[in-house]
Amino acid sequence: MGIRADIEQQNREFTAFIAEDPTKYYKYFDWLEALRQSGIVNMFGASPYLMKAWSLPERKADAITVYWMKHYSELLAERGWKRD
Repeated sequence: MGIRADIEQQNREFTAFIAEDPTKYYKYFDWLEALRQSGIVNMFGASPYLMKAWSLPERKADAITVYWMKHYSELLAERGWKRD
């Protein structure tokens, strides 16, 4: 397995771990939503911001961001965010 495939597998595993109890990650999801609303960055580039703000390892920040993107509609409804 190549390095890229290994990283992608680890991200899938961590994303599945988040899915077991996403409420534990609401603080990160809310922060990502605030970042999105600020317009500072295209959200495809949000992981480094999340990493720095929360002192997270790169792979964890990537997985949280990917989960946030894939489940945005659900999170929008659950968290009561305003879509502009």
